[in-house]
Amino acid sequence: MVHEARADRELEKAQQRFADLNRFAARPNNLLGLLYDHRDELAKLTRAVVRDVLLFHQLTDGEKTSVSGGSNKLFALASIHAATKALLAGFSGSFEAAKKIAVEFWNEVTRVMPDWQDVGLVRIKAAVLRDRCVHAHAVVLEALGRVGNALLRERREDWKSVLTGLRTLDWSRATGGGRGARL
Repeated sequence: MVHEARADRELEKAQQRFADLNRFAARPNNLLGLLYDHRDELAKLTRAVVRDVLLFHQLTDGEKTSVSGGSNKLFALASIHAATKALLAGFSGSFEAAKKIAVEFWNEVTRVMPDWQDVGLVRIKAAVLRDRCVHAHAVVLEALGRVGNALLRERREDWKSVLTGLRTLDWSRATGGGRGARL
């Protein structure tokens, strides 16, 4: 009888803990999934891209969902995730093939973006670049992923030479961020 009463109390305590956890639980933000979800192939791919693209490794904030105004980081992990998802939309190969494509593409983009390199070399602060240029924002990073997707589909042989045009675009916010410019 005493054993049954103790078991009932333990069950009641466990049920109360379950109820409290479910009532007061806050849904974690998506960043935690990107950082710690080992089943999500795109999250794993994003982490690999940040690790293997030197400039991303240096300049990515993995702790916040967006880069704050005064941050010395240029990219948020969530932005690289969205951009890489756009880059690989419709891709049906293996993880290793996707990683190779993504790392090669983003390495090439960072190579032709001298302003990003200047932030990496601490010649200019990331906050200053964000104030001056549109290419230092998540929306442009995702747009570059979309451009990359089209280039890899339609210009597989010479996509790198097409990307060199990024170097000559006027990315200034004052002039509308390259309005009218073409690759």
